[in-house]
Amino acid sequence: MTRFALSRRSFLVSSLACVGPGAAYGFIAPSDSKSLLGASRAPLIDLDRTARDLRRPPAPPQDIPQTQPAPDTPPAASDLAGVVPVDLRNVHTSETLHIRFHPANGGLLPDQPEALDHFLRDWRRNRAIAIDPGVTDSLARVVREARRHGWTGQVQINSGYRTRETNSALRRKGIGAARNSLHLTGQAIDFALPGLTPAKIGAMARQLLPGGIGTYATFVHIDSGKRRSWQG
Repeated sequence: MTRFALSRRSFLVSSLACVGPGAAYGFIAPSDSKSLLGASRAPLIDLDRTARDLRRPPAPPQDIPQTQPAPDTPPAASDLAGVVPVDLRNVHTSETLHIRFHPANGGLLPDQPEALDHFLRDWRRNRAIAIDPGVTDSLARVVREARRHGWTGQVQINSGYRTRETNSALRRKGIGAARNSLHLTGQAIDFALPGLTPAKIGAMARQLLPGGIGTYATFVHIDSGKRRSWQG
């Protein structure tokens, strides 16, 4: 038969617990409260002296770091197969822009359309509008196809958005700008791929794109309008 050692304190607390939880208060109480047994302010067992830490909630372990769950984050652009990186250069202002296009819908990665809108602004008037994603998607398709054939380099941008004032000024100079050009609505881009002739670029564009393709001596025009083709 196993014997258990029972201290005087354990015996007292156990006995009082059988009477009721309230009964123990007169015997075991903080030293600043009055005992139920009489006028004495000193309880039989002073928790302040003998078991101070029983009156406080346990502190969390100090050796376990408290970490917060990491928020969900979208996959990095580099994790998406087929992303088209494009280095653009404006031939008039020498501004450059590095941008990436989503392989499925032509959207930008990360989503910063204002950067491209500013880059393709009417630099003569310093005005920008939202560029149609359809035409930027077309540009990404042509660049992707050129890369597939081994081309590397910087896309040279001749023209993006044009204000009506700029378009009219170009017409007065005899430059082939249509009166109702889709450049006026941000739906057209004129560009070149150094190392590839406009004829080669135009041929690729005609196989890939649903909109308009115009081939000129030094650049190719693409737009998101109706399907059509011409030589400038």
